[in-house]
Amino acid sequence: MYTGLEQAFEQHDVARAVEISLALWTDGPGRLPRQAAPEVRERVREMTMRNWQRPDDEAQAQTPPVPLEPPAVGRLSQIGVPTLVVLGEWDGPNPLEHLAAEIPGAQTVIMTGTAHHPFLEKPAEFNQIVLDFLGSLTS
Repeated sequence: MYTGLEQAFEQHDVARAVEISLALWTDGPGRLPRQAAPEVRERVREMTMRNWQRPDDEAQAQTPPVPLEPPAVGRLSQIGVPTLVVLGEWDGPNPLEHLAAEIPGAQTVIMTGTAHHPFLEKPAEFNQIVLDFLGSLTS
């Protein structure tokens, strides 16, 4: 886990964990908090806070998730459908950019001026990218 985030979780400091997460993913490395859209930053803050403050689901604790065997990451070359990977220019360390190279014929688009949430920061542009990709499948 990322420096500081794990420690904040261990100390049950959800507010600090959320701030670290916002800096990593919503702002992105090399971008200041004021450079991210304030309404996007606040929306992600609210969603993350709500998610991390909820009590653990008892059913999940009794039946923990079962990891895939073999892990999906080792089977990306078996994907046989058109695939679009959309990343933000200021996104944090994201393995998707490198993993997309493992998917045959995958298209990668890097949206400028966004971090990990390009669909929130530039929804119209994001939607057009997806629509163009989908439109190319029927041509």
